[in-house]
Amino acid sequence: MNIWFSKYHVEFNTKPIEGALLKFCFSPGLVGYSCLQPWEDLGDVSLDRQLINLKNADINTVLKQCLYFAQIDAQARRDKINLSQNFKLPPVHYLVSSTKNLNTDLIKNVSSQGYELIKLKVIQNLASSALQISQLAKDFKKFNIKLRLDFNSKFSFSEAENFFNQIKKEVGNLDFIDLIEDPCVGNDGAWLKLQDEFNLVLAADREISGRNDAKVIVIKPAIQNTDEMVSLAQSSGKKVFFTSNLEHAFGAGCAAYEASRIYNLYPKMVLPCGLLKSDLLMAKEGFGFGFDIEFEKREWGFLV
Repeated sequence: MNIWFSKYHVEFNTKPIEGALLKFCFSPGLVGYSCLQPWEDLGDVSLDRQLINLKNADINTVLKQCLYFAQIDAQARRDKINLSQNFKLPPVHYLVSSTKNLNTDLIKNVSSQGYELIKLKVIQNLASSALQISQLAKDFKKFNIKLRLDFNSKFSFSEAENFFNQIKKEVGNLDFIDLIEDPCVGNDGAWLKLQDEFNLVLAADREISGRNDAKVIVIKPAIQNTDEMVSLAQSSGKKVFFTSNLEHAFGAGCAAYEASRIYNLYPKMVLPCGLLKSDLLMAKEGFGFGFDIEFEKREWGFLV
């Protein structure tokens, strides 16, 4: 097997994040692609380290997923099948990467596009974020939009508690909030206390191991085995939703493929997902997961 790579950058909150597209030649005529997008700020192994691991055949969970998608892509390209043609996607939420981008006009516009959920990443300035969300609560209700919050386990229990207390004091209730992803660091006790104190639905993303308190599991196919995560959710009576890893649009298409596959098997289990509609349209170029035109123009470095 031979492997090539082509690095790219995505921008998140004005910060460039490096990733790589991977090209695998499994055998003559069997070539497939995948996407590798580490987030070092969240504890992921660096891109360069992962490329070394791949070169040395030191295959961890993330690289297994790269191989998984490349094999699916390769088989579909060989058989001249475009995998995005048959997607039956679950409903999706609208992602807002920073509180500073959240305002009345955006909520109104999102509602007019048919969305029912906005997902907001809250990564700093909890007090000002709580104040802004409180001021916009009436707009969420007016335009029938629920708010989904993602804390990425960046805050302590007391910080998260103060955040929700501030909103509750200003608004009176939190019924416009859909759920909270990774609300704080700590064990089950901290999460359960938040859940009970504010009547919140909690979702586990990167804090899955040993969590008995979350009612929802977030599945990122780029870094997790989908079937294993679905089995975990089924065994504990939890719901799931899928998100991309905010990577290259090719990787987002791979996430959509997995979300579509599980949604068609277990539609009542899958909540609105974090999938990017515009990325999926691009994936219709060529076979497999697409992007043939872009891949032909890219420069590829030989890895092994």
